[in-house]
Amino acid sequence: MAFTFDLGDVIAALALAASVWAILKTDRFNRRQNAFQKTADQLNQLLIDKEAQENQAQRRADIGVTIYKIGKSDYRMKVFNKGKANATNVTIEEVGDGRLLMPSDIQRKFPAALMEPQQSIELHVIVHFGSPAKTQVQVTWDDAYGQGQQKLLHPTL
Repeated sequence: MAFTFDLGDVIAALALAASVWAILKTDRFNRRQNAFQKTADQLNQLLIDKEAQENQAQRRADIGVTIYKIGKSDYRMKVFNKGKANATNVTIEEVGDGRLLMPSDIQRKFPAALMEPQQSIELHVIVHFGSPAKTQVQVTWDDAYGQGQQKLLHPTL
């Protein structure tokens, strides 16, 4: 029994080849589409994380200090809120060996009930011949992010 090819067999073989080619192309396209979707999901997650961090930053106060010179021998320490939220119940305490601040000035101005963003409070700094070049202060405050936020700072002359 001899097998012969006629026109119908050739057309069927071409249709089968076209179907296999279409299946391979579709499979390759689906793999690329899945990789693209995975990348898009990762980018969306990064955007969500970034938004959450920005939202968190909007609720945080950030208290800082700096010492600066006025005139020839008068120094001041500026305690300021560089965050984006209000700070309440702000206290400052000089810790360590270096004593540059006047205790009566601290007692008179602190605890500060409210420090709005970009607001500052100035303290007098006592500088004499044997005074240290830096001091160590601990600032404590409450904000919308939480209570008892603390920061240990080392301002220098």
